[in-house]
Amino acid sequence: MAAIAPTEKNQCGSQRTQVPSRSLRWIGGGLFCLTFLLHLAYGVWFHTKSPTDVPKTSVKLVGEAFLASYPGWGGHEMDDASQNRIATEILRTGVPRTRSGALCLHNPIYNYFLAACYRLGGIRLLSVAVPQAALSGAIAVLVAFTALRLTPQGGAAALLAGGCPILINESLAGATAYIAPVHLLLFLQCVALYVVAGARLKGPGLFFFVLAFGAAVYTQAAFFVVGTAGAVWLLLGYIRFRKPSYLVAGLVLSLLVMSKLALSVVRLDGVRDDTVREADRGTLWVCNNPYYENLRPWERWSIRFSPEPRWNISPEQLRRHEEYLARAGGDVSKAGWLYLRENPVQYAKLCFIRMWSGIVAPDGRRWQRQLISFANWWLIFPVGLYSLWKNRRWEFSKLAGLIILAEFALLTFILPNARYRLPAEMLLTIYAAIAYADWWRAWWQGRRFQQRVPDSVREYAG
Repeated sequence: MAAIAPTEKNQCGSQRTQVPSRSLRWIGGGLFCLTFLLHLAYGVWFHTKSPTDVPKTSVKLVGEAFLASYPGWGGHEMDDASQNRIATEILRTGVPRTRSGALCLHNPIYNYFLAACYRLGGIRLLSVAVPQAALSGAIAVLVAFTALRLTPQGGAAALLAGGCPILINESLAGATAYIAPVHLLLFLQCVALYVVAGARLKGPGLFFFVLAFGAAVYTQAAFFVVGTAGAVWLLLGYIRFRKPSYLVAGLVLSLLVMSKLALSVVRLDGVRDDTVREADRGTLWVCNNPYYENLRPWERWSIRFSPEPRWNISPEQLRRHEEYLARAGGDVSKAGWLYLRENPVQYAKLCFIRMWSGIVAPDGRRWQRQLISFANWWLIFPVGLYSLWKNRRWEFSKLAGLIILAEFALLTFILPNARYRLPAEMLLTIYAAIAYADWWRAWWQGRRFQQRVPDSVREYAG
C-alpha cells in the first residue's frame, strides 16, 4: 500500500474509518479469548512452578500468607512486596503509603488498580492475574484494530499480523501474574494509539488521547519519556496545522508529565530513608558504578546490585564503589552523577552495551524463553522499522517515531529492561502488521490474476 500524505481530513494515514465487518469482529473476539487464556495460564505457571529464579507463590495462598510469599515482605520491601504493601495501605486507609509511612506517588494509578483487584477478588494471585490477562487480550485486539485502521484494505491479514505477535509475546505473558503496571500501562497506550489512528483528533479525540497518555504517565514512572514524546508531537502538530486545540492538549500533557516528575522527587510527608524512594533515586547509580568496569563491550548487559561471584568483581572495584558512596555522603543519586562526570568513557561503553543488549539480545535466561523472544522480536523489529520509514509521511508515524526514539534513549542511557521496551514493541508490531498485510494482499492479488489469465495469453507472453 502506498504511503498516504497527511491532509486536513487525513492527518494520521488511514484512508477512512471503517466499521469492521462481522467476520473481522469474530477474529478480534478470537484474539481476545486466545490471548486471555494463554497469558493467564502461562503467567500463573511462570510465577508458581516454572524452573526460573523468579520468586514463587501459589494460587492457594490467601491474605497475609500470600503477601508473605514475596521476598522482603515485612522487611526491606521492594518490587512485588512494595506494590502489595501500598495496595494494602490503600485498602486500609485510602492513601498510597509504603511500610515506613511515606506517601508513594511512584505509580499511583496502578496502586489503586491493584487495590481494587484485591477488594473485588480477595488478596490472592488470581485476583491480579485474571484482570491483567484480560488486559492482555484487550491489548492484542487494540493493536490489531489499530493496524486495520491504518491499512483498511488489510482485512483479516492485518488483524492476524497485529494480534498474533501479542499472543506469543513471552515477556507480556510472563508478566501476567507479576505485581507490576505493565498491562495497565500498555492498555492505556494502545487506547491512545487507536484514537490517533482513527484520525479523530478533534475535540473529544484529543481529550481521550491526553487522558490516556496522562493516566499512563501516572501508571509507570518510566513512561514519562513517552508522555514527553506525545507532548512534543502535539506541540509540533500545532506548528504545522495551527490548531489551538493541539497547543492546549500539548501544554496539558506537558504539565501532567512535569507534575509527575515533581511528585516523584519532592517529599510531601517529611519521611526520610524510605526504601522505595531510595531505589527510585538510585537508578542512575545502580546502572553506572564501578561494578561494571570489567564488563566487556561484547558481553550482554545484566544489572549489578551487589558484587556477585559470577561477575568476578575485583577488590579495586569494591574499593572504588565504596569510595564514591563515601564521597557522596551516602546519597546514591549524587554518587551516580559523580561517577558519570568522572568516568565518561566508562559511561559511553555502558551505553553501547545497553543499546545492543536492548535491541539485539533476546530477553530471558533459559534457551526456550530466548528462542521465543528472539523469534517474536525479529519478526516485528526490522519489518516494523521498514514499514515506519515507508509510511513516514503519516502523522501517526511522526508520533510513533518520537515514541520509539524516546524508548530506546531510555534503554540506552539509563536502564535496559524488557518491560520498558514494550511500549515501542506495540508500535513496531502495528507497523509490521501493516507491512505483512500489504505483502499478503499483493501476493494474493497476483495469484488471483495469474489464475484468471487464459493459457493462450500466458503462452504468448512467455
